[in-house]
Amino acid sequence: MDRIRMLGVNRAAEGGRARGDCHWEECLSGDRRLGGCARMVALDIDGTICPPDSYRDPNGHRLISEPVRKTVATAVGRGVKVVLCTGRTVAATIPFLDELKIGTGRAVCSNGAVIVDADSRQVLNCNQFHLAEPVRILRERIIDAIFVAEVPGVGILATDETSDSDTHFGPVQLVRLDEIADAVSTRLAVHWPGRTANELSTVLSDLRIPGVRCWIDPAETFADLTADDVSKASAAESIRVDFGVAVDNTMAIGDGLNDLELLRWSGLGVAMGQAPLRVQNAADMVCAAFEDDGVASALNEWLGV
Repeated sequence: MDRIRMLGVNRAAEGGRARGDCHWEECLSGDRRLGGCARMVALDIDGTICPPDSYRDPNGHRLISEPVRKTVATAVGRGVKVVLCTGRTVAATIPFLDELKIGTGRAVCSNGAVIVDADSRQVLNCNQFHLAEPVRILRERIIDAIFVAEVPGVGILATDETSDSDTHFGPVQLVRLDEIADAVSTRLAVHWPGRTANELSTVLSDLRIPGVRCWIDPAETFADLTADDVSKASAAESIRVDFGVAVDNTMAIGDGLNDLELLRWSGLGVAMGQAPLRVQNAADMVCAAFEDDGVASALNEWLGV
């Protein structure tokens, strides 16, 4: 346990379940650990199984380390449901399913707005929202904003080019602002060219749009919007129910603010070592950082793989 530490966090105070509500203590005692309990593992992608900025690299899936590949493969081979949970689109997630040879189960995309079948690669669930009001409100605050929208059946629409849209979102069609405003989308990203993440966060910190939630990561220069009831956790919960896995038999590993609810939801939440303090405080455990193969350490320690 030299690379993983337990946090004395009251998760009820963080909006999750109190530690006493689950039974990980049994799994962590003696030689049992989580080998007899874990049945589903939710894995973030960027900053967890590949570098934090890999979304800018179209070949980011090839940056998964060998130790992480091996531990994931072992977990899958033992029947553990490994569910990738990411802000990426379906198209940007599939290469990771291929790279890790995850051919069964589900994957969570677009911060929970989309659930895809890992075998057929077909979309199983899609939560959308109308963009007219969000675009109007955001345009009033950021006159030169660039909007990038995921539109099912159409593709990725953008009002201008951005530095990461071709890799993180997928191939982009440049359109007029009114075309995006008229669309129904699973996810809307807002970029503010030439500004910092802190400047964007300040301008949007008090943003309130009925029926819509806004993710602002201080490490990024864009904000993500999805339907209000959508999150990685809500999607993972629906998958857990479909799989018939008890909540206490779930594990989640992530590093971003969009992983907060996922870590609180899971029976065992593990934050990456480089994650912001807020994310670490929401977790039960903190593993090694990405560059030190934290995911491999966590799976080896707690799943016994």
